Amino acid sequence: MKMRYKKEVLEALERTKGIKTEILTEDDIIHLPRAVQQYIRYTGASGKEKVTNFRVEFDGRIRSKPEDSWMPLRSVQYNFVDKPTRLFYITARKMGIPAGGLHLYKDEKAIMKIKIAGLFTVVDASGKEMDQGETVTVFNDMCFMAPATLHQGHRLSTGNLREISVMVSSALSELSTIAGS
Repeated sequence: MKMRYKKEVLEALERTKGIKTEILTEDDIIHLPRAVQQYIRYTGASGKEKVTNFRVEFDGRIRSKPEDSWMPLRSVQYNFVDKPTRLFYITARKMGIPAGGLHLYKDEKAIMKIKIAGLFTVVDASGKEMDQGETVTVFNDMCFMAPATLHQGHRLSTGNLREISVMVSSALSELSTIAGS
């Protein structure tokens, strides 16, 4: 799984290395509802380079059930904007036994695989529900980890619900994601 993750990351980095760096300007966000414009400005993204990809590392704890003991975890995630892609690799330990997980969203399809000790598959998920769930996750990542990506009007349709609230429908794939506040 880790080899596949590394291969996917290297391919995506190679694919995006020639993308021209541009600055996110007011002209890029003027078509968005005022609340989204304000959010982009508030995060400090306006006037900075447009995001083509980003990498996030997490250290934390996870458990399967409330009564289970916590497992330490480490994850590394790459997101790519040109062709919505999320590549997520996680390692954890339960009772000293290592577990690894691969979660991919690429070409509008999502998979998740989890193995114990690198040998036993305990999760192997894919299909329409995974695709839709991961579309929501990619959109969430855009909002909270890289708000500069929200300027992409060709992928987002927006509508004002109230002065301080906005509904955004993300068409990252044929599946639609709607977020509102």
